Amino acid sequence: MKKTILLIIVIILNFTCFGQQPIVLTDSISVDLPVKAVRINKDEALSHSVDKFKNDKRLPHSVATSRSKHMYKVDDILVALFTDDHQTKDGRLLVMKKGLDAYFSEDKSYSSSIEKINNIPILIESYTVGNTWVYRFFAFNSNNSKAITGILEFKITDLAKGKDILDHILSSIKFKDR
Repeated sequence: MKKTILLIIVIILNFTCFGQQPIVLTDSISVDLPVKAVRINKDEALSHSVDKFKNDKRLPHSVATSRSKHMYKVDDILVALFTDDHQTKDGRLLVMKKGLDAYFSEDKSYSSSIEKINNIPILIESYTVGNTWVYRFFAFNSNNSKAITGILEFKITDLAKGKDILDHILSSIKFKDR
């Protein structure tokens, strides 16, 4: 009986770890990416963007000007992660949401929400650029001194896969508060 219980526990632990790749972005911020995620450099990201989004020059420009040190490709989905360690005021996500909502007010594809995931408020926005779907997210640690932001870009036909990857990343954000 004890062996059976132990075996069940080991199997459950294996399934909870399966398909995850822990990524330490800074000494105080980490996320888990899908196991298929491959780290790429800016040139590889730009090449992928030009190839996949060739009908729209805005996305390759976005990749070319990106300052992300953490770029990944999961199948055909580009993921760029950014961190920041500047103090900000409480309510910053709501201020950002209002500004972004105003900026994108004419864009029928745009939506945004602030969701609490694992007790972390996260601003999530989505919109289309040509035939490409874009997710962006913003999150701060509990004392507003650390931030993680991310961008996912992919063809609209990969929307379900893109949403799964976004959910995977958002549910794995970890801040080490001092």
